[in-house]
Amino acid sequence: AHLFGSSEYMLRLANVPFAILLIATLAVTSRLAFGRPFAWMPVSVSPFLFMFVNQARAYSAMIACAAASAGALLVYANGTRHRHLSAGLCLSFLIAGLWFHIMTAVVVPALIVIAYCEGKKDWARWWSDWRRPLTVASPILALTGVYFLWTFAHAPRYDYGSPYLTESGYTLYKFLGLWSLGPSNSSLSGGNGWDRLAGYGALLCLGLVV
Repeated sequence: AHLFGSSEYMLRLANVPFAILLIATLAVTSRLAFGRPFAWMPVSVSPFLFMFVNQARAYSAMIACAAASAGALLVYANGTRHRHLSAGLCLSFLIAGLWFHIMTAVVVPALIVIAYCEGKKDWARWWSDWRRPLTVASPILALTGVYFLWTFAHAPRYDYGSPYLTESGYTLYKFLGLWSLGPSNSSLSGGNGWDRLAGYGALLCLGLVV
């Protein structure tokens, strides 16, 4: 906001570089790690992606950095080249994602499992590849963890209310890209706002058919 202003368009324009980073990450990962150079293309037209790019929040940055971190690790696990670079990029993007949004931490268990499975093949080589990146990143990750603990201990608690059965469909609702057409996450559980989505029903059905 200080650099580019606080207009509705500029706040959302900041998400575009992260959308490009996400698509580029998927393109490189699908080619280098899985040998499928075009597997990334459906994501470029995903309603889920457009929904988060349209929000003036750090969600796009979080998703892009988490994907880049995981992608770098998958390239490391499935390739023979760029192993030192992939290890460094994995930790760098993880740190960047954690600084953008605390929910990036949900990808950490998956990263640990992948790294452990890869390390079992040759621990000496694994340590040779990861020793320098871990040496640099460990103090930063430790300080980040301390900050998170302080935040959990001192941050104000939000009152989310009682859970509803309809919340189980919230993830599907988001992945379909319907969030901007119907109720938001604050009203989905209570069932308010569905009348707005009903007005788009005919167009959605037409789009599915076409």
